[in-house]
Amino acid sequence: MQEYWAWRSQVTKPDEDALGGWIPNRRVHDPNPPGEPEITIAEVPLTPGDLASLAKLLSTLGRAHPKYIAAKKWFHGGREGIETPDIDPFTGSHQGLFGHGFYMTDEPSIARGYAKSARKKSRSLPAKGSTTYEAELSVDRVLDLEEPIPDEVAEIFRERAKYVYPEGEGIVSEAVEKALAKEGATGESVFQAFRSGIADTSRELMIPTSEYVDDFQELALALRGAGIDALTHTGGKRTGRDPHQVMIMLDPNAAYSGGRGGQIRHFKPTAHE
Repeated sequence: MQEYWAWRSQVTKPDEDALGGWIPNRRVHDPNPPGEPEITIAEVPLTPGDLASLAKLLSTLGRAHPKYIAAKKWFHGGREGIETPDIDPFTGSHQGLFGHGFYMTDEPSIARGYAKSARKKSRSLPAKGSTTYEAELSVDRVLDLEEPIPDEVAEIFRERAKYVYPEGEGIVSEAVEKALAKEGATGESVFQAFRSGIADTSRELMIPTSEYVDDFQELALALRGAGIDALTHTGGKRTGRDPHQVMIMLDPNAAYSGGRGGQIRHFKPTAHE
């Protein structure tokens, strides 16, 4: 079945997801998703002028804008056989750069690398047991970790830091407060302070960091409870790879939190590693 990744230039009724009259094209023969407007005009490729105007429009939104995110393809590299309903943000390791979540990238080659890595690291995967997946995302709010941290998010970190064992010792709270006190504190710097505080507590008490999994999970759920669907940052800075946008979906199926599920759409395998 042929697929079109062009854009339709008109919709039959006002649509808050439309980009100034543009709306992401769905694949030919895909059913109209519930709650989305019926679109009756034919799928057609964009002209160079269309592409230029659309690129200009997208550039004004910012990479954390839901419409910008909806306009892109996203990729995940992992074990084979993943289905959308099975996506669980807590099955991965808490040692991910920014804790728990379902990690995706806008660069397919990066996702392929993670798929190959997953096969090498896991003894449970067969010889050809990893896959690169492609998807579309539908989110309402994304926290850009490289931007100044919003006050409400800072309070979430403060609150969660209080409950890291042993409660009241202040090791994690002190690390978080120190990060927040710096001018231009970002979500990234505060998260890393939260992580380093836990690492310091772990060493001091000789408790493995795996005992603090619940703290990372509770942090993710607190962010999701505040209406944040995902975190984003620039990948590749620490590894020397080409820069790419990373999206960390906190609970895309709303399995552990309230809010809207179904945030990962058209999830399908594109390559087996």
